[in-house]
Amino acid sequence: MTNYLIVPGLGNSGPEHWQTYFQNSASNFIRIEQKDWDTPTCDAWIKNIDEKLLSFDISSVVLIGHSFFFALVPVFTNHLSLADN
Repeated sequence: MTNYLIVPGLGNSGPEHWQTYFQNSASNFIRIEQKDWDTPTCDAWIKNIDEKLLSFDISSVVLIGHSFFFALVPVFTNHLSLADN
C-alpha cells in the first residue's frame, strides 16, 4: 500500500484546507506533526519528517508537501537518514 505523508507548511492547515481533506480521506494519508507550526526550526522539522519516514518502508511513501516544506527540501535531502541505507 502507498503511504501518503502530508507535510504542511507554516501555521499547519485548518479544517477546510486541502491537506486536511487528504488526511481524512483514508488511513494511509498521514500528517506529519510539528511541535511549533509558527516559528519553525529547520533541524527540528527535518528530524520529525525523517523520523516519520523511518517508520515506513520508504518504497511505499509519497511526500505531499506545501509551503515551508519546499524551502526545506534541499536541506532535508542532505540530512535524510535513509541516504546512508
